[in-house]
Amino acid sequence: MISGWAIYVVALLFACCGVNAQDTEILDWTDSPAALKAMVARTTNKTDKTSTHMYHEAYHALLSPLAIRARHGAHTRIRMLEIGLGCNMPKGPGGSVLMFQAMFLPPIAFEHHVMEFDETCAKAWDREFNGDGRVVLHIGDQNSTRDLDSIVESLGRQNRFNIVIDDGSHHSEHQRNSLLHLCSHMAPGGVYFVEDIPSSCKSYVANEPGVIIDQRGRKVGGREVGGTAGCMVLKNGEPTFFADLVLWSSRMAKEIRVTVPGRPHCELTQIATFHQVAVLVFS
Repeated sequence: MISGWAIYVVALLFACCGVNAQDTEILDWTDSPAALKAMVARTTNKTDKTSTHMYHEAYHALLSPLAIRARHGAHTRIRMLEIGLGCNMPKGPGGSVLMFQAMFLPPIAFEHHVMEFDETCAKAWDREFNGDGRVVLHIGDQNSTRDLDSIVESLGRQNRFNIVIDDGSHHSEHQRNSLLHLCSHMAPGGVYFVEDIPSSCKSYVANEPGVIIDQRGRKVGGREVGGTAGCMVLKNGEPTFFADLVLWSSRMAKEIRVTVPGRPHCELTQIATFHQVAVLVFS
């Protein structure tokens, strides 16, 4: 339902904002989820976001209106924080960076921040692929308030994100703590994506330094995320991040807007899930 609604909004924005033929190359991915998937396939084969996970449906629904408005001056800048560079990906890191860079081409003013815990991998990628400095790389732990604060402080006075993508460790604790700490730094209408929420429902090796991919494509050598079949409680008895989503969604069924517990300045206007990714929109 939301994807269909988003396509309608995109069409309305094209009609009202005077999009012309010169915008085709920049905005062709906003036509539909399939157009976004095709654009990513042309751009990189290093990400599984539009194949295995089908996250392109969520990206199209929430990000295409933002791109169209930004292209026509409604936003002076789109600022995004991507947690996780993909250092454990079979084809190497940085595939999603290429995808998001292609989604927000100039003249859209796109400020792309990436946080990665694996310092060795991140610095090697930075030297090889980030020579133009279009991506601001931060080495740090998404579960560390100090490291998150360091990123926010680097933004200066305009310390608000329009987009956050959490594709980090997939530990429920990390997903929760990152959101609780960053939600007060979301711009009005900011969109926060938490990928791989099935980590609440099954246990597998997390994305952490030292993890390797074996010959069968399985991650080995690291801690497990600890999800269980019921999706609500981890193996250690602590609540999952999915349990938080259920609680907030149930409150939203009764209230128009919901404040994140303990964060009075973090007001949610929408919670949705698409193919293993949770989407939260802030007022």
